[in-house]
Amino acid sequence: MLLQKHDEATDAASANSSTVTPLCPQCHATTQVIGSCDDYMQHAATVEDERKHISAYMAAHRVSFDSFVECTACGLISITPMPSGETLAHFYQNYYGSRGYANKGPKKIARTRKRLQKLRRYVQGGTFLDIGCNLGFSVEAARLEGFDATGIEIDANAIAQAKSAFPQNHFTATTIADFTPDRTFDLLYCAEVIEHVTDTAAFVTHLARLTKPGGYLFITTPDAGHWRRPGNFIEWQEVKPPEHVNWQTKRSLHQLLTAHGFAAPRFFFKFKPSLHLLARKL
Repeated sequence: MLLQKHDEATDAASANSSTVTPLCPQCHATTQVIGSCDDYMQHAATVEDERKHISAYMAAHRVSFDSFVECTACGLISITPMPSGETLAHFYQNYYGSRGYANKGPKKIARTRKRLQKLRRYVQGGTFLDIGCNLGFSVEAARLEGFDATGIEIDANAIAQAKSAFPQNHFTATTIADFTPDRTFDLLYCAEVIEHVTDTAAFVTHLARLTKPGGYLFITTPDAGHWRRPGNFIEWQEVKPPEHVNWQTKRSLHQLLTAHGFAAPRFFFKFKPSLHLLARKL
């Protein structure tokens, strides 16, 4: 009888453990499942955009995860478990979506210049660092706007092309964790990067390390809390794991940045479900 009760208790504990979701990786509150990898794969196969190609890559290379989870406190959405560094490296080396980026150069430069012109009331000039600079278009835009401009990127081939195209700037092939310059920066530019990061807390620690006291951090990323985001999360066009592994909200970014030494960020109005913010380093 005692053995039977012990077995029943063990079975119940196992059943409960299989339904326990991980804590939010940013604020450590509880999370809830809002979709599965199977949900995503089934939907992605029906659309005619890059999600269809990503899902085909996932199937071909047996890339998978369990579910999408949403924080009940800050609203951050992430996948669990996170993919390994090896999985992500293979994905970015082989996924077709990175091709053809070079043709967008003039448009990318013009867009960044326009953004920097709007930020002049906060940052008039000085030193500029682009995190994930790719082929260096935003770095060149910053130089044209009067900044001493630097870019870092993990793709050594992209950095080689950036150095060739824009020799008046500074480029380094490195991760943000390994980047140890002899100065900090007046403006960090982080456009469409944080949604790719598996450890956002560590990432923002390095952003804070590289920002000069009184300097600014500019971030853009998809807005998971926007009123125009589809009610069924997996139908949103920005849901394309493993390219994107987290989706921020205003609350999640506010909490994350203020916990790492930034003042409350200023969010700019965007009609599309996208977050654009500027935060000053205290």
